Amino acid sequence: MLWLWIPLLVASASAADLEIETTGLVRVQVDDRPARKVAGQRGSWAIGLADGEHTVRVLSLLRQTRATMQVQVQGEERVILHYSRGQLQEVARGRSLAVERAAREMTRAAAKAAASSAMAAEAEAQAAAAHARATQAQADAAKAAQVAAEVQALLLAPGFGEAAEGMTLAQRAASAEPRLSGLSAGTGGPAIASASWAGLDPALFSLRLDERAVEYSPALGAFVATDLEPGMSSLVIGLEGEEALSADFRTEAGRHVACTVLARADGYDHGCVAGGAALTSADLLRSRAVQPGASAAVLAQVMDEAMLRALIESVQGTPYAREKVGVLSSAAERHRFSCAQVVRLLEALPFNDDKVAGVRALRPVILDPENSFLIEEAFTFAEHRAKVREMFASP
Repeated sequence: MLWLWIPLLVASASAADLEIETTGLVRVQVDDRPARKVAGQRGSWAIGLADGEHTVRVLSLLRQTRATMQVQVQGEERVILHYSRGQLQEVARGRSLAVERAAREMTRAAAKAAASSAMAAEAEAQAAAAHARATQAQADAAKAAQVAAEVQALLLAPGFGEAAEGMTLAQRAASAEPRLSGLSAGTGGPAIASASWAGLDPALFSLRLDERAVEYSPALGAFVATDLEPGMSSLVIGLEGEEALSADFRTEAGRHVACTVLARADGYDHGCVAGGAALTSADLLRSRAVQPGASAAVLAQVMDEAMLRALIESVQGTPYAREKVGVLSSAAERHRFSCAQVVRLLEALPFNDDKVAGVRALRPVILDPENSFLIEEAFTFAEHRAKVREMFASP
């Protein structure tokens, strides 16, 4: 097993934290710095804040201010904010219940282990049942040790709010299973190497290896670099355009190195495993998810799967039809789509007239107009199909 060491960002024990729950496609800044996000989670975090007042700002994808709020924090305090429909409001603050819950669980597990041990001691005098009960006692004791270890880990984490029911950042990251822990389907020869990094949200993060941008593969759920020269390279992980981490990175000739990056409360963990033959660019192309009628060239340019799902959720969460179409118009200013993706987006619009308006908003950025029949088939009535056909009648 290969391990890449990256320095951790350790927050002061008396520092405060902010969690901002958001809906829709927005960015969050605290004191004009991007708030941290965790892959797969909708909330944002600002960790290790000094005592005093801090400015929380919610921005659109085009960096237009949606809401601003001044928040007063104290050491070892967690403040939870909620953003929805242009408003920020505080919903909870205080210290974490997680440590207390884990401590109670440890006490219950320890009591159960002690009771099982006493039952096992008594059962030893009862012949056949003694071995089974002793085994159960050992299992309970192991559970108690596990809970005790979890309590120790929580005691080292920053304090969180009393009303919070969610996991800490460390727990959330630890619960995510590595997705490329032993990729071995490569076809590369002994003179090249490859590497992959799972666990990073492509909407927020970017990777460069020796100044070469690393492509994100929605099919594999990771950033993947192929056809590499083996040896030492310079790895840079960027967060919203700013350098977040940098380190030396080693690849082996003829091998693939699969890594998982986990965001924790005090920084990042980065673990790597060498497994299988090196990947080539042809392997990466074959791994892409197939969309009806879309060529490989189109798939390389359209919005990736993670951002598409987020856009669909944003449209579904927008209350009014006109605003739903407005969300699609905003997305069309910065992204490109395939016909198959447009069909999925139209499912988030309630009425046929709104769907026609959605197609009209996205039409200039549809890269495979030759597949417009997919969009036509999404409409039930001939009049709406005719309107769609007219949009694609000319280039």
